[in-house]
Amino acid sequence: MRMTMWRQLLYQEIETIKLDGSILDLGGSRTSRYHPLLKGEHSIDVANLDNGEDKEYNFNFEDAFPIESEKYDGIICLNVLEHIFNHQNFLNESFRILKSGSTVILGVPFIMQYHPSPNDYWRYTEPTLHKIFTKAGFQDVQIRLIGTGIFSASYSIVHNAVRFGLLQSFCIWIARMLDALVYKIAPDCFLTKKYYPLGFVVVASKK
Repeated sequence: MRMTMWRQLLYQEIETIKLDGSILDLGGSRTSRYHPLLKGEHSIDVANLDNGEDKEYNFNFEDAFPIESEKYDGIICLNVLEHIFNHQNFLNESFRILKSGSTVILGVPFIMQYHPSPNDYWRYTEPTLHKIFTKAGFQDVQIRLIGTGIFSASYSIVHNAVRFGLLQSFCIWIARMLDALVYKIAPDCFLTKKYYPLGFVVVASKK
């Protein structure tokens, strides 16, 4: 099965981001395909809930992180926040373990089917993300909309029901072309990604 359009566009956005120093991946693994996409001179540690020798940390993200304060130069966290009920604690702890002058990169879906891992709690809007990051102490909070418009959003809902990779690729191409046409004709209309985002990438700083 081909990657979802959300993941394709998310990874394209990650390719534009640079992080240097010691980075913590919250919720990933050693085999995460986005690690090689991230620009910069860095080393990556991994934390996750499940046990495994390929991770530096195994702990529950709902609780206090067993990591010393101001340890990391950056954090990357993709497709995790929606699975955490106590998301404010998660962001507060992320802020605590970052050094001053560091950056957090977080990707979170908006239009996606229910996908428990082990639970699925939230879908965040742009104002909500800005508020919860600011509340945790982050500054320069940038919210980047991921998606192309109503056609990509509509296709994303049925992606898993389309069983063949070539057909998925064709549907994604059609959806993106139609969204591009809509944007060209009426860039400010309610059918664009502003109103139908697949998700968001948050880039925020700890001063």
